[in-house]
Amino acid sequence: MIGIPNNAEVIGGSVQVIIQAMGNVKEMGLRVLKENGVDTNVPPDGWVNLEKWINSLKAIEKSFGPNTLFMIGKKVPEIIPFPKLDFVAAMNGINVNYINSHKNIDKTSNYYKFTKKGEKSAIIVCANPYPSDFDRGLIAGLSRKFAPTNTTSLVEVELDTTLPSRKSGAVSCTYNLTWK
Repeated sequence: MIGIPNNAEVIGGSVQVIIQAMGNVKEMGLRVLKENGVDTNVPPDGWVNLEKWINSLKAIEKSFGPNTLFMIGKKVPEIIPFPKLDFVAAMNGINVNYINSHKNIDKTSNYYKFTKKGEKSAIIVCANPYPSDFDRGLIAGLSRKFAPTNTTSLVEVELDTTLPSRKSGAVSCTYNLTWK
């Protein structure tokens, strides 16, 4: 797991992601946020302590499972503004968006590194403190919002289980992206 600087923060609009993604059980999501010290009334352009935010996501995963984190991650592109992009630009832009929506982090790091592997395949290496299934959802949500041209299917986003991942204590996860 990547260390989180004590003063690192994430944009307040992230709180709305959990509230909207959890739908009918949003009260439980709000409770988890409050239990972890996250101000649930923070304005969208305000800031939330990143460690408390990550701890909230981990608590949601523990209470509700990895699919809930996937759904929360998938909701990010619907709530957090992304410029109109094509698929490759959107995937390359995840790192820039991460840097712009976090404060007091290393602005020179590659938290998300996208590499096109073939005409209908790519990988993304995620080296950040977020839970794996959150990142998988984020990538899936972005690839649905900014689908590759000439595709007849959704982009499949799969954790590469042949490589170390944050699920097993590594500092990064690698996702294989494929489409038809």
